[in-house]
Amino acid sequence: PAPAPTAPTPTPAPAPAPAPAKEEPKGRVECVDYKTWEIEQQKGTRMEKKNVVLEEGQLENHQCVYVYKCENAFVEVKGKVNSVQVVACKKVDIMFTSVIASVDVTNSSGVQLQTSGNMPCAFVEKSHDVMVFLSKEAMETTSITTCASTGVNVTMPPKAEGEDPVEGALPEQYITKIVGGKLVTVPTEHKA
Repeated sequence: PAPAPTAPTPTPAPAPAPAPAKEEPKGRVECVDYKTWEIEQQKGTRMEKKNVVLEEGQLENHQCVYVYKCENAFVEVKGKVNSVQVVACKKVDIMFTSVIASVDVTNSSGVQLQTSGNMPCAFVEKSHDVMVFLSKEAMETTSITTCASTGVNVTMPPKAEGEDPVEGALPEQYITKIVGGKLVTVPTEHKA
């Protein structure tokens, strides 16, 4: 008898080519259209923060400062600007002289904001561990709005010379009751 035919041996598929190394995006600091200072991808380390300084001569009142995806960075804005926006940042300290409109912090963690002048309002959205240091000027006029944020604290200057600054936490929990057919919401109080 004739030998039984054998099936051809399958050839193994070639190994896939290695994926190209993912190039880390380069940071940039530039003024776009004379309107917005874009500070992007500035990354330092826990031991050494990346410093970015915008000098007073570089800034104009109508300009905005946009800080995006920075990590372990210190940004100093020496002068008055229209607004400051902090988006998707981690462990970033921002110090500024004065803001005409607002300071917005979105999708960020470990952010510290400090004003030496005025800041009419701050908005903190989807962020945690945000610290706001107010000047005496800003203490009387600033409003802070939070949404889906935790660990938001405010430090105010001392009332008298020689006293310590006063720190307070913004409420994270609320109670809503129906009073007279209307919803009434108040912060939760924990009493010892």
